[in-house]
Amino acid sequence: MGGIRVARIDRKSSIENEPRTLNFTQIHIAREAALYVVHTRSREEACRIFTEGLEPVDNIGGLTTPMMPKSGEFSDEEHDLCSFNNRPFRRTTAKDILTAPF
Repeated sequence: MGGIRVARIDRKSSIENEPRTLNFTQIHIAREAALYVVHTRSREEACRIFTEGLEPVDNIGGLTTPMMPKSGEFSDEEHDLCSFNNRPFRRTTAKDILTAPF
C-alpha cells in the first residue's frame, strides 16, 4: 500500500503584508529632520516637503473628490491646513505635529 502524500502549503502571515514600522532610532532621526525643515523653511515650503509624493486615494467610503488637486496647487482649505489653521506658529504646535504617529 502506498503512503498518503501530504502537500505542504506555504502561507505568509498577514502581518508580512503590513507596512513596516520605524524603530525608536528611526523615529528620533525623522523628528530631528522634521524640526530642521520646520525651523529653516517657510510654512508653504515645509508643507510642500511634508506632502511631497502624496497621491489621491480612490473612493474612500464614497468620497468622490481627490485629496490633492491635480495641478499641484493648494486649495484654500489645503493652504489653511498647511498654515496650521492660520494661527501663529508656536513650538508647542510643532511638537504636537512632529510627534504624530504616522
